[in-house]
Amino acid sequence: MKIKFRILISVVLVSVLWPAPNLDGSIYAVRRERLRSMIHGQAILYSGSEETAGLDKNFYYLCGVAVSDAFLLLNCETGRDALFINPSKTAMSGKEIMQTSGIAAIFRRDQINMSLYDGLAVDPDVYYPMAYAASDPAYVYPDCLVIEQLLNGLPFCLKRDLRGYLYPMRMVKEQGEIALIERAVDITRKGTLAGIAALKPGLYEYEIQDIIEDTFRVLGAPHPSFASIIGSGPNSLILHYFENSRRMQSGEVVVMDVGAEYERYAGDITRTAPVSGQFTPRQREVYEIVLEMQRRVFAACRPGITLSYLNDVAKAYAVERGYGNYFNFSGWRHGTSHSLGLDVHDPFFSTLPLAAGMVITVEPGIYLPAENLGVRIEDDVRITENGGAVLTAAVPREADEIEAIMAGRLLPYAGTDTKRDVKKPPERGEDKK
Repeated sequence: MKIKFRILISVVLVSVLWPAPNLDGSIYAVRRERLRSMIHGQAILYSGSEETAGLDKNFYYLCGVAVSDAFLLLNCETGRDALFINPSKTAMSGKEIMQTSGIAAIFRRDQINMSLYDGLAVDPDVYYPMAYAASDPAYVYPDCLVIEQLLNGLPFCLKRDLRGYLYPMRMVKEQGEIALIERAVDITRKGTLAGIAALKPGLYEYEIQDIIEDTFRVLGAPHPSFASIIGSGPNSLILHYFENSRRMQSGEVVVMDVGAEYERYAGDITRTAPVSGQFTPRQREVYEIVLEMQRRVFAACRPGITLSYLNDVAKAYAVERGYGNYFNFSGWRHGTSHSLGLDVHDPFFSTLPLAAGMVITVEPGIYLPAENLGVRIEDDVRITENGGAVLTAAVPREADEIEAIMAGRLLPYAGTDTKRDVKKPPERGEDKK
């Protein structure tokens, strides 16, 4: 496809000057020390498997090592950490693992039992992320199950949940993490705009997916941060639509919810565009309502408020415009915001207030089943000391801009700025317009 080739060449030319950010290896030691200071006894994490469910991000957050079937053990009494590696599951040398993680004690995986047992003689408490399915408390996620099976074979072990200590750490991003998220966001930006520029009636949803994900790969993101959603017509109503198999027709909209993963950090952007290149008056009417919901949430972003409050801000405008029953509801109701980081839905306690350094999404939507019309717009926001910075500000979101990209009147790859500060909003109860 000629348009795909032109798009890929364009994004390569505009991306060559972006330096590759990375994290200082010492940050992992600092994180582990901070975590040890909040608990006692031992903490254990399992890396999971790259071949199945994927690498456990809690494990990676604390040691920076991408290896399968390994354990990380933190001993709070001695202040020493150890990695237990399955040599058959990693191509990394011991020296590489040591340099990356800052951990000198590296053992074979089958030695974990002995080390755990020695620690239990001093303190019976063992912390680990207790991951159970909210809809089925009897279901234990695989990584958690591996740890539980290990601990069940040890006497006098008191199991403690590590999430209450680890998750608040992951919620606030360090500057190095922000740089990696910004890079993931910029790659996602270019892939999204490549997809918009290529839209036309008669293409299949998967063709747009291919263009977007090919762009990701060219720019250094070998795979998306989640399964790409390209939903046209009736599929625009489905929140998590992954088939991407339908042929797009003139007069419809398509919801493109995509994200690139760069150095394990996620981007997440959604744009809604008209397949034919121009919104119908009705589509534009709904689009503008969703856009105004998003503007109001941007203005409300600041330390001290909760994700629930941001959802209420968006919902209030939907109700005001008569769309309360269709707000964020596409078979089931989704929230307006979620945390973003190593995971596209990063760990977050919804009852905790936002704080500077957190990164969230803002993705209100309206879904009208009777009209086969779904509109969702999603952007990424870093919480600052006084408000929020829209990391995806360089991604056009105005209806006229979307149409201009499709008509070739607006170059979709110009500029590399990925953030824009939003003004400090008025206090609660004041007019937020």
